[in-house]
Amino acid sequence: MSAGWLVSCLGSSKMRQLPAHALVYLIICYCAGLLALGWLVFSDRPQLRVEDVALGAGLAVAAAVCQVLVVERASTSGQRSDHLTLSPLFAALLLLPRPMLALVVVFTFIPEWYLRRRSWFGQIFNISVYLCAAVLARFCFMRVTGDDRLQNSPVFASMSALGILLPIPIFLATQSLMLAWVLKLARGQSFRTSGLFTRDSQLLEVALVCMGLSFAVCWVINPIFGLLVVPPLVLIFQALHVPNLKEEAATDPKTGLANMRHFNDMLARDLERVARSGQPLSLLMCDLDYLRNINNTYGHQAGDIVLLGIAEIIRRAIRGSDVAARFGGEEFVVMLADTDAEGALRVAERIRSQLEATRFDLGSAGGPIGATISIGVASFPRDGRSIDGLMREADLAVYQAKREGRNRVVAAGRISRELAGDWAREHLMPPVVAPTVPTMEPPRPLWGFINQATRASINAELRTARAGSRPDGGTSGKRAAGPNGASRRSDPSPKILAFIALIVVAGLLGLGNSLTFTNVPWWSLALFASLTVLSEQFAADLSSSGRVSVSIVAILAAAFLYAELGIAATALAAAITIAVKARSPLHRMLFNLGMVLLSAEGAHWFFETLVGAPVVRASLAAMILPAIGAGLIYHALNQLLLCSIRGLAERRRAWQIWQAEYRWLWPHYAVLGALALIVARGYVDYGVIGVVALMAPVAMMHLSIKQYMERTKVYVSELQRVNNQLTDSYESTLQALTRALDTRDEETEAHSQRVTRYTELIAKRLGVSTAELNDMKRGALLHDIGKIGVPDAILLKPGKLTPEEQVLMHKHPEIGYGMITHIPFLAAASQVVLHHHEAYDGSGYPSGLSGANIPLGARIFAIADTFDAMTSDRPYRKALSLRAARAEIERCRGTQFDPGIVDTFRAIPDAELLAIREGLGQLPEEAVIRAAGNLVLMPG
Repeated sequence: MSAGWLVSCLGSSKMRQLPAHALVYLIICYCAGLLALGWLVFSDRPQLRVEDVALGAGLAVAAAVCQVLVVERASTSGQRSDHLTLSPLFAALLLLPRPMLALVVVFTFIPEWYLRRRSWFGQIFNISVYLCAAVLARFCFMRVTGDDRLQNSPVFASMSALGILLPIPIFLATQSLMLAWVLKLARGQSFRTSGLFTRDSQLLEVALVCMGLSFAVCWVINPIFGLLVVPPLVLIFQALHVPNLKEEAATDPKTGLANMRHFNDMLARDLERVARSGQPLSLLMCDLDYLRNINNTYGHQAGDIVLLGIAEIIRRAIRGSDVAARFGGEEFVVMLADTDAEGALRVAERIRSQLEATRFDLGSAGGPIGATISIGVASFPRDGRSIDGLMREADLAVYQAKREGRNRVVAAGRISRELAGDWAREHLMPPVVAPTVPTMEPPRPLWGFINQATRASINAELRTARAGSRPDGGTSGKRAAGPNGASRRSDPSPKILAFIALIVVAGLLGLGNSLTFTNVPWWSLALFASLTVLSEQFAADLSSSGRVSVSIVAILAAAFLYAELGIAATALAAAITIAVKARSPLHRMLFNLGMVLLSAEGAHWFFETLVGAPVVRASLAAMILPAIGAGLIYHALNQLLLCSIRGLAERRRAWQIWQAEYRWLWPHYAVLGALALIVARGYVDYGVIGVVALMAPVAMMHLSIKQYMERTKVYVSELQRVNNQLTDSYESTLQALTRALDTRDEETEAHSQRVTRYTELIAKRLGVSTAELNDMKRGALLHDIGKIGVPDAILLKPGKLTPEEQVLMHKHPEIGYGMITHIPFLAAASQVVLHHHEAYDGSGYPSGLSGANIPLGARIFAIADTFDAMTSDRPYRKALSLRAARAEIERCRGTQFDPGIVDTFRAIPDAELLAIREGLGQLPEEAVIRAAGNLVLMPG
């Protein structure tokens, strides 16, 4: 976070609306900024060079662009924004003459003010903050180093070079404290709740300032080296978008407020805090009045407009340290941190009065319309010490407000509980009645249908569970169970061991006769080996496909400088570090050694062939493209070997593994190849200090990648968990619905379940992707959903259908398609529903498609459906044997069924088909609960 956040907090306010003490503070900051500006402009009259003007213009443009390219997100606790402005500003602080530094700071905020129409007093405050921070940091730099700015390389060799690190905490502390105070005075946010001093915020600011420092150091060594900081800054900018994933997982999608899961977590955390500190905390329960009337009169879209408007009013009325959430359909709940009952009543009344005065424009639906809200207030510890206690008291206060006429604020307490007691008992507590024998009355058609479905669903679940409880005959997996049920890896196959041996021998032979041990630069090799060890030690783990490190920079730099000797030293360091960190077996360590050797040898050969001269004598411009190519060669060889051995172990194609998991890395290796060259040249020109200075941007890039991936894994894991819960709910609903459909004809009970499993079995043998397989399974499960539109008299008719009845029956695929095609979750599955009665020769219905024009899922399903029908009992015949059913499918090969799919079906063993057939037959009791739970989702 940085000064740009003040704009988000105050940008929509008028200056006169700020509290008096906040206005006084702003004026003081303006005066301090003016003094800082005067010191920068008039305390020094340097002779400006063209290089200084060009650098100042470049940094000013970079800072202004960074300030405009802000990453804004509507947090559940308020509006937040992040940007990269600190990097160019800190570089300007170290490199530019004082007057140029002042111009850069002032210019940084002008484009943002013009483009985003920020408040003038907020922008002046931002300029003042950075001017004050820059003056203090610059003064500190001058006192420690004795130089006015960083402009010559000899400073690196002196002890005063450490002085360039001291301005970092001065600069960050000054701007953070100035921001924190204005947020506290203007919005009542404490330092803790401002978000400025959180670990993530401080890490981001330190990283950005270090990138500015790295640019300054690289610029002094060689201006071209300044380009080193661009890739890390791009990665950091991308990482700034990651917290949006976390916000999405904690946000109500309709209103943008917090969801109840996040709200409960925050409330539990704050209750623990206030229980220790003794500070107050209050809860508001807000219930919109007469939302149902608005929906019935103007439509549900109008109700959504009102809900969004109320959410915005609540968001504006609370502080960034407070949390507001949507509790239910028209209910909201607000946690007010460090707020007593009196303060909470004032906030509640402000929300109520603002809503009462607001009119919502409904567009073509009518309006504008108004709305009112009833609010209950409960406070810790007076009204409760737990989440449930506070929520219950606030809820009773809301009911009391409703009883007294709505559109009012009521505080929880003894009077509120007594007045609301009778009303609450009447409306909240179900009456206790004596158990009676229920009378049988004719159910409505829908509920009769669901009652039948419940019975059939329970029966089907019981059969499935019982079948699943039978002992398994064995396993064909590649892992064996350990003593505690955990899996343990089996030993590598001889084929894999032979492959590893080949790689190691090839890598060692690649070193050739060039590997000599006379005049060995031991200290230099130790330096690059140490950098390799550090890079591997802090490698970023991918979610499921290995790890990513920047050790290639040290490895290729050593290769460019010392050829095979540098390769051997860094490859051995990398292999040993990985083995120690991951506790890898010997064969895996040897594979890593051989892989790094071959990759580095190939990259070095490519570089040496194109450059034809040592790094010491060749020009930097002539070596950049070969270095980029060397990085790509390293990536190609590295991934070829890695994906090949994974392909052998996992029985997958190496190309598919690379495409799915590693393809995104190749641009990074191109950049890392160029960075390796620059580090090598920096070592030649400036020694160890040059390597350390030039590796700093590489380290920051790697830390950015690592933090980005670690945070992404956490947030994606949370999103996957939520998504899995939703998917399970959808799937349970589909299962219950199809069981309900099957019960309309008890002779075909569990038919949809079986054909789904037959479809899955065939599709897997055809190599269908996971996404397509899931769509096919859903289509198979719902293939007869259109029969809801077919009358029972036709659907259950025991005799032959008349031509008119057949026409109606043949409509069920189109009916089913129309029911689900507009549901995004089922859009692809609807194609199976529509075409599951098509025939390969074009004689089917409803569209008369033929051959490959029929969707693959529908062609697979046709065989699964026919096979299940033939092997199931019917009122007019007994089930056919598997052999007879197979023979009939073979007979219709090329006419009704796709010949290729028939061939695949022929290869399926009878045992697998019988397992499905018998698997839906009987079962244990807990499935009754699961089946009933599935059907609970249906009536909504």
